[in-house]
Amino acid sequence: MLNTRASQAHKSSMRAASARTNLASSVPDGPRGAAPCRAAAARANIFVNPRRESAYFAQEHDASKQRLDGAHAYQLTFKAGALAPVKGFWSVTLHDAEHFFAPNSMNRYSLGTKNKGLVYNADGSLTLYVQNTPPSIDKLANWLPAPSGEFELFLRAYWPQAEIMNRTWSPPPVERIN
Repeated sequence: MLNTRASQAHKSSMRAASARTNLASSVPDGPRGAAPCRAAAARANIFVNPRRESAYFAQEHDASKQRLDGAHAYQLTFKAGALAPVKGFWSVTLHDAEHFFAPNSMNRYSLGTKNKGLVYNADGSLTLYVQNTPPSIDKLANWLPAPSGEFELFLRAYWPQAEIMNRTWSPPPVERIN
């Protein structure tokens, strides 16, 4: 019973934390500056690593500025030699509209360096497919299942190299393919 209560409290806390974090990252400086929003974000994300240890790139919209939605299929293509520059590892993680992992039949919630079966294109680039229904069999290894509704993607880069730190590298655009 205690674990259930703790789990419910944790989920509630995470929902509130996500809401505060999103608000804090999008609110401009006001009469008292951005400090109140930054303090709320810091409190909500007390266990977030400092940027020198990890960098996070959030994406809620595709390259055409449309909200990501499972009604459509998307792809992200990292050019050859242009994966996230890290000394640790990177991953692209999908979260549903409530900022939780989206349940799916594969129990797959992220793709990245820990997935040894990713299939690279002939030119050395890497394409990840994000959609609600399974892609063709040749693309399954690179498929990140999406819910039927809205979702967001996060690229997490652990132990980022200089290109991330000095902002000369960014993730590829999320291209809608249907």
